[in-house]
Amino acid sequence: MQVTSKVIHEANKQKHYTVDAKYPQIAGDPRFDNFNKEARAMITKDVAAFKAGETGAEADTVRRWQMRRENRLWMSAMKFAAPPTK
Repeated sequence: MQVTSKVIHEANKQKHYTVDAKYPQIAGDPRFDNFNKEARAMITKDVAAFKAGETGAEADTVRRWQMRRENRLWMSAMKFAAPPTK
């Protein structure tokens, strides 16, 4: 099993923004396939929301948002990796 970071990079010179969104992907274990799909979908949705102006553009707001997103992704990964309960 290997944890890697994937990046979505988008830039728009007319609207003066650049987006570099990193999200985790876990390879080598099929139990994480749904997590990988969900992580990419969440980040793709957030990037689209940012581009539409639905998220705050201030640096502090973006940093807090990134920390919450990372925590939710890693908690999801732990849930997917947990052995089944009996």
